Amino acid sequence: GYAPVIDEVAAAVQGVLAFACTSTPGDRDAPEGEVYDLSRADGDRPLTKLVAALDRLLAFRLKKKKSSGMFQHAGVDDYFGFLQSVKGAANARQAFKQAESLPKAKTKRGKARAWIPIALFYKILTPSLVAVAPNCKEWYEPNSIFHNKEMVDFVAGVLAPLELVNFQQDSEHTLQYLQQTDFDNLATTEPESSDPPTESEVRAQPAPLAFLLYPRRSTSRSTRYRAGEQ
Repeated sequence: GYAPVIDEVAAAVQGVLAFACTSTPGDRDAPEGEVYDLSRADGDRPLTKLVAALDRLLAFRLKKKKSSGMFQHAGVDDYFGFLQSVKGAANARQAFKQAESLPKAKTKRGKARAWIPIALFYKILTPSLVAVAPNCKEWYEPNSIFHNKEMVDFVAGVLAPLELVNFQQDSEHTLQYLQQTDFDNLATTEPESSDPPTESEVRAQPAPLAFLLYPRRSTSRSTRYRAGEQ
């Protein structure tokens, strides 16, 4: 089911928020919002875990290409085209252009993964995913998250607190992160987060901060999506 996939994203969001809350505390000159400081030791790890978790969510129940002998027929095996089907602001177009220019994002899947932190930096991640969801029919199986509006809204609620984080998208360290991260092989560079958490691990995790900030999307909704998952 998709409950562990969403839970993994929620835990990764909490990790990013926790790291940001410890950056430059009390600095009056800091930009508005909690600062995610990629210059700090291991600053890339919570962010990369979030990218990996969202990559798995976006790839979940994605349609696969059908093969017959040496030929491939209709279908998809990456979600970059799905993301690009979103219509909108110049920032969205710029995010795709930047993702396609990175040296370690040569494959379509790599470019799609690279888009995730770039969209996060521009604060267009959540609205883009909500806006593109109605285009899912061509890309995803009928029982996917994107075919379920309630699940899309729930995921948007989980991601919403990231809007409060300042990722300093033009800073040297942020640009360096994008240049140096191997988005083509992200699963092998982050092996510890390659699988969704087990049921016992999920129970052991503290409640994601998204649930605290958005109580209407908390326990009752979580219970419904677990009970109603495909």
